[in-house]
Amino acid sequence: VTNDFQTMISTVTSEDAVYKIFESINARGLELNNANLLKNYIFSQAGYNLDSIKKDWFILQTNLDDNLNSFLRYFWIAHYEFIREGELYDELSKKVTTAESALEFVQELKKNADIFAQIINPTKQYWGSDKAVALLKDIDLLNFKQLLPLIIISRYKFNDNTEVETIL
Repeated sequence: VTNDFQTMISTVTSEDAVYKIFESINARGLELNNANLLKNYIFSQAGYNLDSIKKDWFILQTNLDDNLNSFLRYFWIAHYEFIREGELYDELSKKVTTAESALEFVQELKKNADIFAQIINPTKQYWGSDKAVALLKDIDLLNFKQLLPLIIISRYKFNDNTEVETIL
């Protein structure tokens, strides 16, 4: 490692250039997960909303940690359409094209991330009953991941524990 190590310093004139350089360097280097690529793309579209989007993204990363990658795909399936993990970047880049759409998208992610966090670590305080918590734990135990988008969108749309429990 110490014999073949090289450092590159590059001065760029705009923040957009930073994101483009990041993508091109990493396209040839280490493999990035979807969360890293999507974050980079959203930041590149953020414009004057960058500070707000960075704060929201930090909250997403903090709350979901290792589950962020899977959450992004389940969120997309719940709100838009079925998609394979490798297609997510392309579809997102069609949807998020302005500073406003980047901010709206990240705000929606943040709202849904709270739901997802409660799906993977359910509490009675959030779901309203021991039965709902037990059902969510059973879904996790049985590894029924295909139900996660349905649960996300149900809780998002109904915001009523009784309705969501019926769906579970």
